[in-house]
Amino acid sequence: MVPAAAVLVLGYSRRFMSDDGLIYTRVVRQILAGNGPIFNVTERAEASTSTVWPWMVALGSWVSGVSPERVAVFGGLVLTVVGLAVALAVTCRLYAGEEARPLLVPAGVVVLIAVPPVWDFATSGMETGLGTCWLGVCWWLLVRAGDGLSGREAAVVAVAFGLGPMIRPEFALISVFFLLALVVLTWSSVKRALLLLLAAGALPLAYEVFRAGYYGVLVPLPALAKEGMSPYWSRGLRYVGDFGGPYWLWWPLVGVALLLAVLWLRWRRLGREIVVVTPVIAGLVMLLYVVAVGGDFMHARMLLPPLMTVLLPVLVVPLTRATVVLASATVVWALIGLTPLRPPFAGHPGVQHVRYVDWAVTKTPNPVTAEQWIRGFPRFPEQVEAALATGEPTVLYGSTNNFLKTRARPDVGSRLVVHGGWLGTVGAVVPLDQTIADEWSLAYPLGAHFALERRLLFPGHEKPVSWVWVLADYADPAAPPPEGADPAHVAAARRALGCGELRELQESVRAPMSPARFWRNLTGSLRRTTLRIPTDPFAAERRFCGGG
Repeated sequence: MVPAAAVLVLGYSRRFMSDDGLIYTRVVRQILAGNGPIFNVTERAEASTSTVWPWMVALGSWVSGVSPERVAVFGGLVLTVVGLAVALAVTCRLYAGEEARPLLVPAGVVVLIAVPPVWDFATSGMETGLGTCWLGVCWWLLVRAGDGLSGREAAVVAVAFGLGPMIRPEFALISVFFLLALVVLTWSSVKRALLLLLAAGALPLAYEVFRAGYYGVLVPLPALAKEGMSPYWSRGLRYVGDFGGPYWLWWPLVGVALLLAVLWLRWRRLGREIVVVTPVIAGLVMLLYVVAVGGDFMHARMLLPPLMTVLLPVLVVPLTRATVVLASATVVWALIGLTPLRPPFAGHPGVQHVRYVDWAVTKTPNPVTAEQWIRGFPRFPEQVEAALATGEPTVLYGSTNNFLKTRARPDVGSRLVVHGGWLGTVGAVVPLDQTIADEWSLAYPLGAHFALERRLLFPGHEKPVSWVWVLADYADPAAPPPEGADPAHVAAARRALGCGELRELQESVRAPMSPARFWRNLTGSLRRTTLRIPTDPFAAERRFCGGG
């Protein structure tokens, strides 16, 4: 498979571990240490957006003895290549029922190869490679379903389709459409259809019960921090333009639409119309969701899965007069896109090309280890080591390279609490048995429940946690007033943390796990998931403690 080999070479040439990938690897290291799928040992927080990915990396690291960072980077590359190779083979199979097998030419696969973000996120340490592999396998299973399945085979396919939300929450949209297609393609009775849906939902539902009882909420913590159901259409449209514009992507996508129209009658003649329409609709709906929630701060990342999903039926196409013209135009576009003729990349405000940022921070073109990231923050490890060396409970807060400090409460559960951004790198420096209060709330239950009071520049980074709340949560009230924070605000926040629903929220993640605690977490998970905290300490005190 030449296209898959091309992605292998290009992905390897752009290999890197992102700071967000290091968030996963801290969770992996906690799993390998026997602490479970958490970020801090002092509280139960699901900092991983993907449920499956950290466990896969943990298994790979445990079996191979290779560091989680390298397993995540190179495992992601392998999964990307496998997923693309499977998808290509399956699209070729679409035309296997014809009497005279046509000559096939590349079309949609050229789009994937020519778009640089595909090379970047083939690695990155995040779950993108796993998502690509899952899409390729699901495409194979869907085409198999079009050929007919036994009852047992259909149940296995349903289980595979149902894994979508455990890959990434928004993949549930793809799961829904693929499951509907499976039900239609294998229809025999209402009972069988219900059994297929039950098979598909068994694992996600079981995990959801575990999530609600263990973490106390119904969604991963990053989904709360990013307000994944809060619409922001205008920013989402800018996000799409940030992807489509630099690569002139609109032109090949018009060609893809024409290819779908040209091949429609051929697919109908083969009885494949449900099979080929399903990924197109699923991809478009997923695109609509990404636009609705405002996209992401990483250039193109959230748009790669819907792009691949829409392209699945036309990765390759049969050679005809019409298709050769459209496929040739796509190849010409790709050749232009891979040369200096393409206009320089110029991102929109609020969207980062993570490769450029990572180069700037790590000073290396291919950062694949935590150590390379840590070198980008030279003073940070020194300050952490100095704070631990004192033996005193300490809170570090402020800038990652220039912390302020105060005494921590003796009952925090760790000798050190660090409040900072660059969560992945901070997590690589701070020992597993010490606590991190994430500045952007992705791994900090208190911050994730803050109200989204105004939109900030970067999606997913709109709930910054002020020093006031961290000091109220962790600092010793008997210590001298901490530098840079208003004592009255800290006192109000501390009082709010001791009242009503806010106190119960803290207990849901910090109280020792027991059957009774699991049940209280489970039964209160919906209420906790919808709980939002005013960022103003005095407003929070009034709401949770009463008094007007």
